[in-house]
Amino acid sequence: MTHAATEFIIAVIQGDESDQRMVFASRSDFDRPIVLRHESYSQDVGWFTQSEVEMTRQEMVLLRSVMGGQKP
Repeated sequence: MTHAATEFIIAVIQGDESDQRMVFASRSDFDRPIVLRHESYSQDVGWFTQSEVEMTRQEMVLLRSVMGGQKP
């Protein structure tokens, strides 16, 4: 028996338009568990992914450092 991967939404950042947003999430059971998604909304299908960047935890630490967060 296998178990399904889970996703925890860390933050949703509203875009300039009401039908655009960025979703920052953490996922279990993935080699790259951190994900940043650009999503759009359609009345026909709801929210859907336009593009996605997957990161390891170490890549996230380095990204925070580059953006002025805590040093690794």
